[in-house]
Amino acid sequence: MMPIPLLPEFQFAEPYLLGLLALPIILMFVRGNRNRPASINFPSVVHFGSDFKKQNIGLLSLSSLILPLAIASGIVGLARPQKITHSEVIEGDGVEISVAIDVSGSMRER
Repeated sequence: MMPIPLLPEFQFAEPYLLGLLALPIILMFVRGNRNRPASINFPSVVHFGSDFKKQNIGLLSLSSLILPLAIASGIVGLARPQKITHSEVIEGDGVEISVAIDVSGSMRER
């Protein structure tokens, strides 16, 4: 278990899974390189003006952030953050108790 540096009352039960947080960053770089502008300019796009291009870029940047944020949230959830209220070690002898119930047909008849 690893305590979180700025939040001493919290810790991660599976801190090694936090290494997977590099995956969303790599995904953002890979998807960012794929969305390069086209090398061929079409004259019909000029009629839309610059306002259409600005709105389209905003929507693309928002949608390209949702998937990496969802993956990062899932990874942090898998690392199991836990709040520590107090810890107490109890030592002593215990008694092991087991209960066996027979529900076979022969035990149901009286």
